[in-house]
Amino acid sequence: MNLFPRAYERFLSQIDNIVMPRRSKDTRVRNRGYFYFDNRNLKKSQSFDDIISMLFSGVPAYREVASFIVNSLRYKAAEEKRVNPYWITASEMSKIILQGLGPSRKPMAYKVLYEFLIPYGIIRKDESENRYYLARDFSLALRKIAESYDKWLASNT
Repeated sequence: MNLFPRAYERFLSQIDNIVMPRRSKDTRVRNRGYFYFDNRNLKKSQSFDDIISMLFSGVPAYREVASFIVNSLRYKAAEEKRVNPYWITASEMSKIILQGLGPSRKPMAYKVLYEFLIPYGIIRKDESENRYYLARDFSLALRKIAESYDKWLASNT
């Protein structure tokens, strides 16, 4: 129950245009979100939710938030016809997080974004244009890991 409905509505209308600055390079040590998978259960065509489940096997709340952020970015970009690559502005990301997850989960959303999605290469932030992009860096990183592992196996040392 909201005791001050008009004040709350005025507050919500004012925050639509506010973009809070975010640190792009987080130096905190992360201790959750463990990347785990069983290679016997991998398939060539898996849903995005299956991939997210592997990346965030240790923390279900992170899994839910990550899936929401990435799917919302893709949906909003497609809705605005910004699809090659998919991108949204920082203010749109802020709105998506606040409206979709609420103010209580906002810190967790930015933690997942800056400690996992951006370092993994799933999302890329362009500081100069203040935009978030869906990136292909994640798949490229996995290919590099696979190639490095194959080279290591083939080497004699």
